[in-house]
Amino acid sequence: MDGLRQRLGARASVINAGVGGQITWDLRQRLDVVAQCRPDVVVLLVGSNDAVGSLGGSWASFYEKGRPQAPSEAWFAEQYDALVSELTPIALSLICLNLPPLGEDGGGPLVEIVQRQNDAIRAVTAAQGIELLDLHTALSAARASDASPGVPFMSGISQFIRWAIASNVRRKLLGQGWDAVGQSRGLVITTDTIHFNDRAGAALVDLLLPRIQHVLSGASA
Repeated sequence: MDGLRQRLGARASVINAGVGGQITWDLRQRLDVVAQCRPDVVVLLVGSNDAVGSLGGSWASFYEKGRPQAPSEAWFAEQYDALVSELTPIALSLICLNLPPLGEDGGGPLVEIVQRQNDAIRAVTAAQGIELLDLHTALSAARASDASPGVPFMSGISQFIRWAIASNVRRKLLGQGWDAVGQSRGLVITTDTIHFNDRAGAALVDLLLPRIQHVLSGASA
């Protein structure tokens, strides 16, 4: 969120309340922290981990730990609906984002899971009258603008751990930017087929900035 902070300037305080590795159910357990911030705008981007957990196998086991059940598409839709209802009274404005692509080759079962979860997000936001921004299309367009071959989503937990360690080494010890970390793996919009690089982060800010500025201008009037 550094890019959003920079572009909004000193008149706005930007708080990143996201926690890595959490699913939608987890967010519902800590909404009191969000409420204590008394935000004018809440931006909701959640569901990628739910989608990965819905692949089953070791991914499902990984995301089931400490939670009532393993992630599933049906549970995501239920939890997302409840989460939006609970967030609505907390902020002056709630802005929802659909899920970005997971993997950069445009194939595999995760593509279909993301599509169905985005259908669920669209249905919930339409029913509750909440603004929905199309992050998936914005990042898909950014990926399509590059002619390099796509990279499929990570093969499993072991690859995720290897890449996470290597990413930290490249970032913290070698001083590489997130774009360079992704490029070393043939990736265009992510560092590891799931987490955003700087290019994707900038696209996210471009999408959000006009809407947040509009809300803030009304709040200060």
